[in-house]
Amino acid sequence: IVAIVLYIQALTASNSVIAPYIVTTMMMIPIMTEAYTNGIDNIDEAILDSLKLEDLCKAKQFFLIVIPVISQNIVLSLLQSIGMGLKVVVMVEYFCFLDSGIGTMLNSYYTSVQIDGLIATIIFVAIIAAILEVGVYLLKKKVFKIK
Repeated sequence: IVAIVLYIQALTASNSVIAPYIVTTMMMIPIMTEAYTNGIDNIDEAILDSLKLEDLCKAKQFFLIVIPVISQNIVLSLLQSIGMGLKVVVMVEYFCFLDSGIGTMLNSYYTSVQIDGLIATIIFVAIIAAILEVGVYLLKKKVFKIK
């Protein structure tokens, strides 16, 4: 873990454009892994017992039975990860003083006391977040058949 932290600090110190995406990936992977393992752990025992009786290889069992059963967990974890990932990217840009990005704009407006630019950028980010939340809600409604 220390090596990973040092690597990220080196990337941000060198003003690397991939640093926000590395940090975001490191934040998204545990959420997605947790959702997948919870989905697999919650598969009905009857399905698992019937899989033992079938004459399918493990890969076919996984892709034909396990993936469709945990598909809701997969979709939900992707939606959660994307929402959190966007926030993490903006915050990494803000704290690491990168050359471009919304976080960099927020930081430059804040440090140069340009309140109008700061408020406009915050409103822009809030509008984008609201549009994404509506999109996520509509997708959840379609996937999970919520009325």
